Amino acid sequence: MSKETTVETRIQEIRNLFEPGTLDGSRDQILDALNRFEKESQRYIHHQGLSAVIKWHKSLYLQKVRHFSRSEELLDEALNKLEELDDDRFQRWRLKIYLSLGYNHRAQCNYLDAEFYLKEALKLSLTEPDLGKFQGEIYSLLGSVNYKLNRFNKAIKYVAQERRKAHDLYQSNPAYAIIYAYSLYDYCRMTRLIGATDPKIEADLTTSVELFEKMGYTSGLLKARLEIACWAFLQRSYDRALEGAAMLEIRLREQRLDTEALEAGLLIAEIYQSMYDYEAAEHKLDEMLALAEELKMTKESVVADIYFLKGEIYANYNMDREAFEYYRESAKIGMALGIKQHIIRAFNRARKINPYPAKEFVSADLVYQDALFVKDRIKQNITPFSHTKAQVKLFASTLFLDIVGFSSLMRASREDTTVAMIDELVDRLCLIIYQNGGYIDKFLGDGFMAIFEHGDHMDADTALRSVRAGIDIHRALGHKNRKLRQAFGVNKRIKIRMGLSSGEIYAMVLGNFIKREYTYLGNSVNLASKLESLAAQQLMLIDGQTFELIKDRIMARRQEVDIPDMGRVNAYEVLRLSRLNER
Repeated sequence: MSKETTVETRIQEIRNLFEPGTLDGSRDQILDALNRFEKESQRYIHHQGLSAVIKWHKSLYLQKVRHFSRSEELLDEALNKLEELDDDRFQRWRLKIYLSLGYNHRAQCNYLDAEFYLKEALKLSLTEPDLGKFQGEIYSLLGSVNYKLNRFNKAIKYVAQERRKAHDLYQSNPAYAIIYAYSLYDYCRMTRLIGATDPKIEADLTTSVELFEKMGYTSGLLKARLEIACWAFLQRSYDRALEGAAMLEIRLREQRLDTEALEAGLLIAEIYQSMYDYEAAEHKLDEMLALAEELKMTKESVVADIYFLKGEIYANYNMDREAFEYYRESAKIGMALGIKQHIIRAFNRARKINPYPAKEFVSADLVYQDALFVKDRIKQNITPFSHTKAQVKLFASTLFLDIVGFSSLMRASREDTTVAMIDELVDRLCLIIYQNGGYIDKFLGDGFMAIFEHGDHMDADTALRSVRAGIDIHRALGHKNRKLRQAFGVNKRIKIRMGLSSGEIYAMVLGNFIKREYTYLGNSVNLASKLESLAAQQLMLIDGQTFELIKDRIMARRQEVDIPDMGRVNAYEVLRLSRLNER
């Protein structure tokens, strides 16, 4: 047996171990299937290429249970292995990894990173005829990502390309019926979302449904039928839309198509609102919010739509204060997701109620206003007549971050490229801090200081989220460096160091009438800053207090460091989060 045949045989054996049916199970069932796959595929991990194939399969399980950070980590490791191997036999798998990274980053609202990997996948798909069948899926994802980036012309262009490509594949081989059916669905959905019209929509959706039915593809069939109900609603065929959405909501929940189930419930509420049955609409929206809470999907785009519609209903009730709060919640989600249309529509509605507080809908502090420090800062009335300076005392984890060698990087590459990449990187770092429950207090040159509030006592979960944020930041840096290398040909790497400390801190106003600033003081803040300056490049140092809180949940290496005015103290270099089996 030839070496090439051996590799292909081993890949097929790995694929046979994968259980795609388990992806439709519960979270526990999916994780159990992942554990089985991990054990059974252990014998192949010593080959770099086969190890990458295994990691790609494992990422599918993790994406299904929405564990995107770990999934992204596996995909990064797989891509690094294939880049080191440089074996053309694994081109298909490199493309699949790019494609999965596109899915992964889109799910985490990292739309620019998603676009980069999808374009890399598109380049690869053009190199070999056998890889061309992936182009439709790539165009579909590029359309979705560009819609999120508010590039509506590009979004509709990509889904139109997807439809053309899929049609050609289907004409050449009827086995590609599912790909063609999905392309029709994607085009019709994007046309509706951007508010465009096309007289062929009804025919395209009918064809899509027929193909899904013929191939017995349930999830695609339900999505296409939901799209038909959405178009019926736009045409004011309320009875038809309501009947379709009510039936589909149940089926979608059964199939664990959670986002689509929420969209079906939202459509039902929109229909009730259009029929002036506000009470039924409100009841349905409350039901959907409870479902989103149960599914841990409270920060999804569809939930922003639910809050906005609740605001509309309360505005119709002339309950302006309640309407204002629901518009605010919708805008907060839009800001966290980077979806401008969510922010602007909420702002436009809110300013009709009261233009002055509505201005905060487009302020940088909107998503953080529930944080104790920020609430206290907002309440400060700094005037020349104020004699006291309020203080807030609580426990928190403080993270200092610094971009290392920024000046040398600027000298070694085009200045505009480096600045654009740093700007892109910081945007993503802000999102990572927010997604892990923290907020950035201030930018410090080419770094920043972030706070993760514990409250009135030390909290292990908060400490873990702050450390996970640091790990996610290093992973994000890897993506930006890959983009610098592959898209711009820059061989220099952006490097970061971080220091993190947990303990009691003070938040207070410093300064006088000439200049005042809300800031944070305390030994824990000072220690975090010192640890950052002592950390090696690409590493994060945490203090002993943080380590004691989460020592059974991370892998770390102890080292003694000299801190001015503190002497020698124990610090810990974070390696990674520990796996469940290691705990």
